[in-house]
Amino acid sequence: FRRTYAETLNSSPVVLEDAISDASPDIIVTPSDYSTQLTITDADRETVYEGSVTGFRSYLFAENGTFDAKLVVTASDSAAEDSSSVTGTETWQFRFTVGIKPSVTLCTPTVQQGSVAAVRVGSTMSQTEPTLTGPLESTGFVRAANGWICYLPIPWNAETGNTELTVTADGYTETLTLSVRAASYSYKDYSAKSQLMSPYIGADDAPDAVRKLLTTDSGEIQWAVGGFVQPFLDSFDTPLLYGMTEYVGRSYSERSTNYGYGGRTSTNVVIKPKKSKDSMIVPASGHVLLAEDLGGSYGYTVVIDHGAGLRSIFYGLTALDVEAGDDVKQGQLLGTSGRTVVAELRIGTVPINPLLVWRGQCDGLKYY
Repeated sequence: FRRTYAETLNSSPVVLEDAISDASPDIIVTPSDYSTQLTITDADRETVYEGSVTGFRSYLFAENGTFDAKLVVTASDSAAEDSSSVTGTETWQFRFTVGIKPSVTLCTPTVQQGSVAAVRVGSTMSQTEPTLTGPLESTGFVRAANGWICYLPIPWNAETGNTELTVTADGYTETLTLSVRAASYSYKDYSAKSQLMSPYIGADDAPDAVRKLLTTDSGEIQWAVGGFVQPFLDSFDTPLLYGMTEYVGRSYSERSTNYGYGGRTSTNVVIKPKKSKDSMIVPASGHVLLAEDLGGSYGYTVVIDHGAGLRSIFYGLTALDVEAGDDVKQGQLLGTSGRTVVAELRIGTVPINPLLVWRGQCDGLKYY
């Protein structure tokens, strides 16, 4: 009673309605002792897989798209359980779409002014960099563990409330809602301009030698090992804090309500070490982009690239222990301070609060 099956092959593949959302889907043929031959071609008719169904279990699709499959199943005499089993081959042809959406996560749903938000995107099938649009500046996504990450610096005066961010990856778009909360800033009042903090280096006062480095391509994330520490081993004072506003000549009523015009707000930290010419250390590993005397109120200046657009800037040193081009490690001797040091942290061109980062209070930079 044994029969051999013969078929007339239809060249039009069956189209599967549901997209495949797994990079490594399985095809199951029963009984398992049937032999199989599977061939999968992409939209350009290039063969992306050829082999058995068992071997296909370890195959990973490298990109989204439409694919054609040809599956030939063979039942031979050795596979027949009894003399009445059917032997021969049968062929299936089907077309399917691989549409794998990468994961998109807002790591920091709520963040304060002066800090950093982080958005993570899982591995993309196309291996192309995701994009992010919204009202906040960023340096874009960089490679991270199992995907991509983007750091968003939150300016000291960022508008509070909900902000929408749009992430596009592998053709998929997702909208995220970031909540920005107000930070608590202090202020100082003076009766004369001579009392203002000096040196003062505002956000727009960076010298050309530093400014041109803020938009250059940045390297890989360097602070993933060890994070950040304060640049002084000894304690220090901070006569001018990030976000602190200095006023001259405000009236009593203006001071009592903290209202007035003409104040200047610091976007960095002025540090006064306990002893002049104190030793400074590298706060986090990175690559030295600049180490030279820029003269005037800048003095000896160091710029360290920590990767992902994040850079440390120090003004006012009196001696340097690093050179441009050096790869430095956290805790390495950086140089000698002057009477005061102006310390900045920027992501791209946007200054953030150095104290939050040095003290481990900036959650966004804990994702990498």
